[in-house]
Amino acid sequence: MFIEPVKEKGEGLEVEIELSGREVCLHWDAELGQAYTIEGKERLSEEEWTQIGVVLADAEREEYCMEMPTVDYHFFRIRRSGELLPQPPSGIVRFAQLEGVRLNADEELCITWDSESGLSYLLQEAENLDGAEWNDIETVVADGEMTSYCLPIDMQSMRFFRVAILGTAPVSQPRVTLQAELLEGGVVVLTWKADPNRQFQVGFTDMIPPRNWTTIPMILSSDSGDFRFIDDGSMTGELSDQRYYRLQEVE
Repeated sequence: MFIEPVKEKGEGLEVEIELSGREVCLHWDAELGQAYTIEGKERLSEEEWTQIGVVLADAEREEYCMEMPTVDYHFFRIRRSGELLPQPPSGIVRFAQLEGVRLNADEELCITWDSESGLSYLLQEAENLDGAEWNDIETVVADGEMTSYCLPIDMQSMRFFRVAILGTAPVSQPRVTLQAELLEGGVVVLTWKADPNRQFQVGFTDMIPPRNWTTIPMILSSDSGDFRFIDDGSMTGELSDQRYYRLQEVE
């Protein structure tokens, strides 16, 4: 069994091979957020390499393991897949371990990951692992050792998910529950309760996972702690049959 290092711009990608039990594992130094394609071929005389797998680097040292014997492949190489993916937002130091993706009784897709109470996590999605942009879905504050987030299923396309650890969440501010009421003509009334000293902006999108969130410039405050926002289309454009909202606190 052999390994061929990839040459890019005159520099070789150092790859180590390890035989362990019934597995062969490839190890290499990686850049966080970079996607790598693992390829193989049976004979070096063959012109084309066959893709075996893709790894999105979430550590500075990555590995990819395969069961032995690797009958169809005797030579391997690892190459960068497209351009370096955008780095996670400032403050992300590592990614959480995903425990599973499942359908619940409401036919929603639920992503579950290992968590630590008091930490905030950023759930992101991408269309593929070959240079696609990662889009933010939601920031979640964990209140236990396991955290789940559910979203409507998009049956039209495949999605990849990751969860970034943002750091310690503020513990002094309780979580806000957003209530929505649909009125005649498609007008939506949003209400929530929070400390009167807090201020908010409303964001909206017409799809989940969102391509992007649109934030309404208006800053909302309340002397009583009973907050209210009416979406009649005057600040959000035409009212749509399906719209999702979120709150963003103003520091």
